Amino acid sequence: MEKFAFLDRLTKKLGARGCSVGWNPDSQDWDLKVRRGALGEAKVQMVVEHHGGAKRLGRLAAQIKPSRSVYWVQAILALTAVTLARLGLYVPLGVVVLLAAAMWLAPINEADRLEGAIESAMEEIVAELGPAMDTRRSG
Repeated sequence: MEKFAFLDRLTKKLGARGCSVGWNPDSQDWDLKVRRGALGEAKVQMVVEHHGGAKRLGRLAAQIKPSRSVYWVQAILALTAVTLARLGLYVPLGVVVLLAAAMWLAPINEADRLEGAIESAMEEIVAELGPAMDTRRSG
């Protein structure tokens, strides 16, 4: 199976899992951009190696990171915490610290969910292609 046919199937599987998938419109270093929520995104890149005849080896990599909005919210919360601490407002500071902790953990949880969606979609495609597929993971 060629690269774009595999990526097309992956797009459909991820869409069925509630992900938003965008294809690379230009010559970026990624093929698909996948989002499942507002907290994270994955840039997926695929390479197909031709090993003669019908033999192909597909390699899929995903770079998962928080979206830019997460960094902005974290920065605003940090500045708010510093300001509240300097003003001696410790009760509101405690609330802001709890919010900051939540904004630290939520993107990690979102990245795990996104990774799981990509991995399960990929494994489902490999299973559909037949038992002759090699599903070794490197890592």
